[in-house]
Amino acid sequence: MTGTGAAEPVYYVRGVKSYTRRHPGAVVLIKRKNKKFGIKLDFHDHSDLGLLEAKISLSDIDLVLVTHAHEDHLNYRFFASKLGDCPPRADSEFNKKPVIVYGPRAVVDTIVEMLARKNYFPFEFRKRGVIGSYQFRSILHARRKILILSEVRGGTLIRPFPGIEIKFISARHYYQSAYASRGFGKRAFGFLIKDDETKRTFLYMTDYADMTGSTRKYFMGSFKGYKIDLFIMGMPVPFPERGVFHMSLERTLEMIEELKEAGLASNNPIVILTHLSDRWLFPEVVKRAHEVFKKHKLEIWFPSEDGVKIELNEKKIIKKSGW
Repeated sequence: MTGTGAAEPVYYVRGVKSYTRRHPGAVVLIKRKNKKFGIKLDFHDHSDLGLLEAKISLSDIDLVLVTHAHEDHLNYRFFASKLGDCPPRADSEFNKKPVIVYGPRAVVDTIVEMLARKNYFPFEFRKRGVIGSYQFRSILHARRKILILSEVRGGTLIRPFPGIEIKFISARHYYQSAYASRGFGKRAFGFLIKDDETKRTFLYMTDYADMTGSTRKYFMGSFKGYKIDLFIMGMPVPFPERGVFHMSLERTLEMIEELKEAGLASNNPIVILTHLSDRWLFPEVVKRAHEVFKKHKLEIWFPSEDGVKIELNEKKIIKKSGW
């Protein structure tokens, strides 16, 4: 877990320990014999710091999956550095190794616009149907294709590494972006990642609105054929509030129970709550949340903090202490 705070500042201090002002995110490291692959889920202001603390090099990242175009999930610095704008001196491979970024159209358009303001333009644009892909070369290694931005839709399925399957789950999230008026800014993707070797599947979702009507039917149908063992769920708002378009804690846990009853989640799934704002962390709110937890027979890890390491294997999901 590299970033477990929320977009809002976190003020609450518990004893001598304060909750850091980090944003949602995680890193998935996959080992296949002598090879290692890295996936970054959301890249925000503090992601590079989180990777540094975790002793993970930026060049370890092969894929970046971005849920939506809010700046607590999407930051310009990584993409500009990748092309040669103030690259990290300590990581000599960073500007040599290509990375692929997947996200909805608002994410791709936002990154392209940010790079264009610094006079970085794609050398190639490919379009297959209505799905676009932008390709950039490094200014340090001009012949190397170093950054690929790929637009995906809900339901898109990719197999980027041996034995790894990623499905993009489209959920509603009412937010404003430069592209919202064109219909591109009302979705926040979730990522369903399945590992054939460990026979484990997990879901990463954050900033998602309630599922109702035809949207709910599509959402539940997205998990057909999967059995989720681990849920990493962004929960910035613990309880229903007017004017805030996120699923509440109760509704999220009910949704997981529904998936469990439908055979789409394991009998004992683990639920990690992240993206927590200050409204979550006051003692009276935590107490109320634990009352909700008791209603559901789920193993809930709360609150998730930076540095928590989770190992997925065939026998058991293991939670390890952080650095």
